[in-house]
Amino acid sequence: MTNPFLERLQQGPIISDGAMGTLLHSSGVPHDSVFDVLNLSNPDLVASIHRAYIAAGAEIIETNSYGANRFKLEHLGLAGKVRQLNRVAAKIAREQREVSGRSVFIAGSVGPTLQRLPPIGTANAENVRGVFREQIEALLEGGVDLLSIETIPDIAEMREALAAARECSDLPIIAMLTFAEDGRTVAGNEPAAVVEMLLEHRVDVIGANCSVGPQRLHSRPPEPHALEELSCAQVSSRVQQPEHVVGPQRFIVGAEHAHAHRSATIENQRNMRPPGRRRAAKRQVSPKSTPGSGSHEPGRVTTPGGEDRGAVGPRSSPASRGPAAP
Repeated sequence: MTNPFLERLQQGPIISDGAMGTLLHSSGVPHDSVFDVLNLSNPDLVASIHRAYIAAGAEIIETNSYGANRFKLEHLGLAGKVRQLNRVAAKIAREQREVSGRSVFIAGSVGPTLQRLPPIGTANAENVRGVFREQIEALLEGGVDLLSIETIPDIAEMREALAAARECSDLPIIAMLTFAEDGRTVAGNEPAAVVEMLLEHRVDVIGANCSVGPQRLHSRPPEPHALEELSCAQVSSRVQQPEHVVGPQRFIVGAEHAHAHRSATIENQRNMRPPGRRRAAKRQVSPKSTPGSGSHEPGRVTTPGGEDRGAVGPRSSPASRGPAAP
């Protein structure tokens, strides 16, 4: 059976939401807070951000669960709330979709565990996979439509995340790694190696996010042959590393800067793709005003705080997917 998300992706660009953390902070939540806990302590605030993005035109909203894994929560004494936090995150997003009456996809957000696997660390791969699986199972119980595994720093951790996802679900997967100034991952993985690994695991959408910003990402796209199995591929940047200045850190990538680099990236992909292949780019809209104020600017391709989120590239057909590589 054709998956609705993949079917929609084949039709053209999908507008997604933008940053959750930026809007939570702009609403008064301190930067050093654990945003995922707000699903329980202040669900109305989280819901208001989902509503604002939907009202602004987003077709995909991500759950507030980016850091809701056992490794990140256990030092706060919250390891026992992993399932509850993720289920509630999905529930809040689903409820806002239902209230809106719009066709919106709920993406379960899964971030890095902060555990370093060999060769750059000593974490146990089986333990890391188990932690990913625990979070993903809870998001599935909450009713997400797809998974967004994002900001992963190296191939080894992404491999465990994808294995965990495929062990308990056949939902579409957006898989995004993060790259450093030299165009490689933290572990030194080249973009071509990253793409090869993602294709081996039959992911549906590939991309890059966070860290150095779009100007580095579009300057080092994968080789054309690496993308031949995809209907399209797009790389962009969700959040850039802050510029180091005296006083508070600040981000130097504004909306216009991000949009210009996104356009350049799309053009790069158009030039390198084999003729006749479909292309799709994931863009995002942001509320013009603060969440819950009721004043928005639909269809505006910007992000809260000047952030740029995500990357897309659907596989040629969902029926072509096979089992994940070990």
